[in-house]
Amino acid sequence: MPAPLQINAPETSRNLVTLFAAPIVGLRKDVILPVDDLPKFLQHILDWGTTENATPIQSTAAFQIVSTVLNKQLESLSAFVETLLPTFWSTEVAPASLDPNKRKRGIEAWTWTAKALLVRNDKRAESFVENLFGLLGDTSVNWDAAKAIGRLAKDEETLSKPNYAVIKLFHAQKYAAKVLPSILTGYKDTSDPVRKTAYLAALTTLVKYLPQSMYMHQMTTLMPLFILGLDLPEVEMRANVIEALVTLASETDASEAGALAEHVSTVINALTKNALPDEMTSTRLRVAALKCLGILPQAVSYERLHPYTSNVLRQLGRALDDRSRPVRKVAVDAREVWFTMKT
Repeated sequence: MPAPLQINAPETSRNLVTLFAAPIVGLRKDVILPVDDLPKFLQHILDWGTTENATPIQSTAAFQIVSTVLNKQLESLSAFVETLLPTFWSTEVAPASLDPNKRKRGIEAWTWTAKALLVRNDKRAESFVENLFGLLGDTSVNWDAAKAIGRLAKDEETLSKPNYAVIKLFHAQKYAAKVLPSILTGYKDTSDPVRKTAYLAALTTLVKYLPQSMYMHQMTTLMPLFILGLDLPEVEMRANVIEALVTLASETDASEAGALAEHVSTVINALTKNALPDEMTSTRLRVAALKCLGILPQAVSYERLHPYTSNVLRQLGRALDDRSRPVRKVAVDAREVWFTMKT
């Protein structure tokens, strides 16, 4: 085993794993790594990347190695997929008695391996995703599992055509077609508030990476969950939801009585709240909220918006003093729209 990949290698040596990973990620499918036992080699890389002394950069490089090799050499890695990986899950992730940080690193590793299968439309990826759903009631790691479910829809540069990865058509669409109903059904069927919040986290992460056309036809069902998602503690998840609402508003005519119009009061309250700076915000979130406020008059009739005009203008006036220039610019544009509508 190369020195940087020894479990107890010094930090300076371990950092070389990023250089080791780079050429492996770009190998063609017909290039075989010169190792005696490929499944055991990948198992070692997984163990190396999930040790407590592995930095996030080191772990990511290790998981990229495993993911790209698994994707390209899948035909010769059945034992790894069907035996070694399930053992990894049952010993390194599933036990609630383990250190939560160790389990979280294991979830990241599991996500990379699941992605290697998913982009190939390999049916075995379904069981990997089911395992993640099984953690949504575990308060130690459910947030990480929820975000992993959403991130599986993300296009990864590592697993890409320029890197000669094996990628099948419509894998993202097929994944969304399976996982989105699972999230909606799971949220509806559980009475556990921990699980409900985790399902919301999975949904709000998923929508960031899906083309809007894949879920816009379900907005009547999704809108109540999106509104709940606007109260999630994680800033990025709230921004994901609001950016989805921006797209919805841009594709809705004010003459239509759509999902936005039905929930206009709650939406406006949530948008004005997220448009202002506080300790739980970000520039991306505030820009998205202000953009959505600015485009809302296009999607909702004046009669429905009129009762909220004075309050919205007052809150937009406060946003003009934001410390971020991009936020101030969007606030000016939104305020002009609402002033024009008022007159």
